[in-house]
Amino acid sequence: MLNLLAGFIAILLTLTVSISASFAKESKPSPQAGSSVQDPLIGEAKKFFERYVALSNSFDPAIVDLYSDNADIQSTRYYVGGKSRTLRLPASEYKKMILAVLPTAKAAKDTDSYSKTTYSLESKGVKITTLRHSNLKNYDSWFVLFVRKEGGVMKIYQELSQTRS
Repeated sequence: MLNLLAGFIAILLTLTVSISASFAKESKPSPQAGSSVQDPLIGEAKKFFERYVALSNSFDPAIVDLYSDNADIQSTRYYVGGKSRTLRLPASEYKKMILAVLPTAKAAKDTDSYSKTTYSLESKGVKITTLRHSNLKNYDSWFVLFVRKEGGVMKIYQELSQTRS
């Protein structure tokens, strides 16, 4: 669904935005898979991401509630021929676009699956890095969410995504 949304964004926006997708710097590696010690925040982030995937793949409008009102959304679209364009949107616009494209995404059965997901502690929360597979367009791309607690609730405060034309 988000791949269709990113295409929708690319069509709607005509201004070129400078590439400024910088990953947060103060990453700490997440606990080893075999380790019995896990930070509670990592556990919350895993549950949060499971909910994110479920809402996304069921085309549930509640997905917009997972985003902070101040979230930074950046999507880099790669075109045939090697060109790319990075779009940066305020959360309010992104949420409107998600809601607008949900019926189209649902009709197209535009779902994603995820693999190679990692979680790392950041100074402000948790970085979730995953390989997203577009089930409709049959390609893989990296997808990164930065999540943290706001008012006691986990929210997305930055999303970095990639799509293909």
